[in-house]
Amino acid sequence: MSKIDYTIRMRWIFIVLFFSIPVFSYAQGFASSDNFIIYAHSNELAEEILKNAEEYRKKMAIQCLGKLLPNGKGPCMIYVDISPNQLHGFTTPARNLEEKYHSISIKSSKEKALGVILGHEIAHGIMDTQFPEYLNKEIPRWAHEGIATLNNEDEFTEERRNKIIKWARYGNYPNLTNILLRPTIKSSDSDFFTVSTYFTQFLLLRDLNISDIEAKNKYFAFAQETNKAQKEKDPEKGEKKLNKAAIDFYDVPLNELKDEWHAWIAEEFGITKQGNSLIRNAAPPRPIQAKLKNRQPTTNDLLERLRELNSQKYGIPKTP
Repeated sequence: MSKIDYTIRMRWIFIVLFFSIPVFSYAQGFASSDNFIIYAHSNELAEEILKNAEEYRKKMAIQCLGKLLPNGKGPCMIYVDISPNQLHGFTTPARNLEEKYHSISIKSSKEKALGVILGHEIAHGIMDTQFPEYLNKEIPRWAHEGIATLNNEDEFTEERRNKIIKWARYGNYPNLTNILLRPTIKSSDSDFFTVSTYFTQFLLLRDLNISDIEAKNKYFAFAQETNKAQKEKDPEKGEKKLNKAAIDFYDVPLNELKDEWHAWIAEEFGITKQGNSLIRNAAPPRPIQAKLKNRQPTTNDLLERLRELNSQKYGIPKTP
């Protein structure tokens, strides 16, 4: 049995355990390319997923890394079970060079399996390719989730937006150090996902005099250092490493970086705190958005999407 055949066989075993149902009850369809092997209910659905997966691979590579991945690098096996009342996605990275394939398992409605969940899990596969654990280059979960949620609208987006606004209003943010040093997460931990999403946005938009790719490279280098801090058995040493990483990459201690982030959130959502009252300004100043126009090359559509969402959801005017 070849190594690839062995890998495929082990992936099947994994997916049986993951879904706890017989494989051939849903995975009767097949499609493939240099980048993906798709198993789904039918060949027609598998081909449809493959087409969307190729598009998401391009989009998410630009979103995550600022550049495309070479064709055939970091291929993924994708197992899809269409189940309208379920919403699960899980990516298992390749464990070594010989294994080759990342494994993506999706159990959801057809719409989400072809859309937001597919894109989100492919983003994880791209980052697992660029930052492989078996070469000790991995990034922590908060950075994985923060990058994978950029520009993606799903049923959790509104919940996270409401949560961050509430935190900004009352000043009761979760402890950032604890979030950044957390090695594992539960899918139900909405605080973790909210912090990951908005702290990532802040870090990518913080330095206005560098390019989008440079901002991402700095972000990933910082994330890799926080991953090393996570592995410290002594919590105090872990916190010191985390603080040093903030100084090394963002020129301020973590506590000051946290304060900058909180101020940025208030500015982005046009929030001023007055006692326990929330005031949403009619036309809040947005200097960080105006300055971004001077960044070369221009950033992706993250900021414009934020402006649009704020305008639609909360009536906050977009800065021209």
